[in-house]
Amino acid sequence: MHALEKGMSFREKKIGFGKEKSSSLVDMLQRHIGLYGTDSQVIAATNILDNYLRDASSTDDIVVRGKIEHFLSSHKDLLRSETGGVKKVFAPQGNPSYEEILAFYGSRSSVREFSSVPLSEEEIDKAMAIASTTPSACNRQASRVYVVRDREKMKGLMENQLGDQGWCSGADTLFLVTEVATYFGSSYERQQPFIDGGMFAMNLVMGLHAQGIASCCKMYVRDPGADRAVRKLIGIPENEMPIVLILAGHYPDHEVTSPLSKRNEIAYKTL
Repeated sequence: MHALEKGMSFREKKIGFGKEKSSSLVDMLQRHIGLYGTDSQVIAATNILDNYLRDASSTDDIVVRGKIEHFLSSHKDLLRSETGGVKKVFAPQGNPSYEEILAFYGSRSSVREFSSVPLSEEEIDKAMAIASTTPSACNRQASRVYVVRDREKMKGLMENQLGDQGWCSGADTLFLVTEVATYFGSSYERQQPFIDGGMFAMNLVMGLHAQGIASCCKMYVRDPGADRAVRKLIGIPENEMPIVLILAGHYPDHEVTSPLSKRNEIAYKTL
């Protein structure tokens, strides 16, 4: 899917690009629909094929084009406007200034004291909406989130992960971010789940901050025994890799303190 969309997005395209990938995608879709039916991914892939077929640089192979056309004619009910293909992108206009964005990011601190006011489903949904904008390797979108609000599960999770440490039990909600490891292949991609998951977690934290919700990240302990206990407690499949814990809640009515954590100037090298 992503390879075809990337091919369609290039200004200078290779004539006949995507022949093998488009043919393989039809085969995968047919198998998937036969086993599981349709879902949002099937709809997206079908519309990508529709846009690909109408691209002037797509394959002219009669057999492959006929294969795609037959699939699309059999699934016309899945075609949607603006669901797959390419979009026009321009430099942002009228957005917050650099200074405003810097001030917003700089205003967040790790907070370890929370009020008893619970997070609403709407607040969680809004934070997730911001997190969902996170880029991922080849648009695989492998991030998953477990929203833990059951006090016993939270207690068990904290006891398994270095304990309460004097503040964790005060949080209203615990977010556990994971990555579907089977979305990544070969040994050279073995670190990618941590990269994608870390970026996703940061956007989730900023999605909470944008609503005035306090949060603090907590390291995930990777001791094999602790990992097995967490998976059993939360119900995490074996093909998902836990990345980080995020404890969150509303700010209390009184002033709270946080480590000053002076930010060092980041050195960079221009080559």
